[in-house]
Amino acid sequence: AIVEGLDRISPGSFSITPAENTDETSKLILDRSVYGAIIVEKAELTVQIASAASYPVSAAITGVGEQSGQRASLPVKVVDIAPFSAADPKGVGLSAGALPIALGGWIAAVGIISTIQGARQRLAAAISFAIVGGFTLTGVLQFWLGTFDGNYALTAACVTLGIAATCFLVLGLQQLLKGPGIGIAAVLLVL
Repeated sequence: AIVEGLDRISPGSFSITPAENTDETSKLILDRSVYGAIIVEKAELTVQIASAASYPVSAAITGVGEQSGQRASLPVKVVDIAPFSAADPKGVGLSAGALPIALGGWIAAVGIISTIQGARQRLAAAISFAIVGGFTLTGVLQFWLGTFDGNYALTAACVTLGIAATCFLVLGLQQLLKGPGIGIAAVLLVL
């Protein structure tokens, strides 16, 4: 009935993975193999979600579970296996952090292109900007907004790689295509 309900709500949008027990569903969620699980038992229906993986998807899975529980006259328990931090329960900071990664790398690359000559010097400037920007942005997201609560250095290294990738994309397209490369990079980053 749940699978039919999912197909009725949004045909072809959900991929169903059967599991034997709640330990297996928890492992699948934590391994990022699935976004959530609906576990039907005689006395209750349990919805396991990972809101940090995708808040909209976890909300959809929760909605399907609650509707299924109502239809079956079962109480519904929702368990968030991988939540966002308590300070940012909907992950707003994570969404807001994507813009500085994309735009920061693009703006840095444009600044580097207009002020620095030589491929090695541009490379060094891009790496320096990515490191400073990555650690600064992570500091704001983790210590000010509370979006992250894990290892600061590891998270900052990931953000640094994101900024570097954006910056290097712009620098590479400009080197390859000259002026139009900057515009193409901007369109790619927005999309």
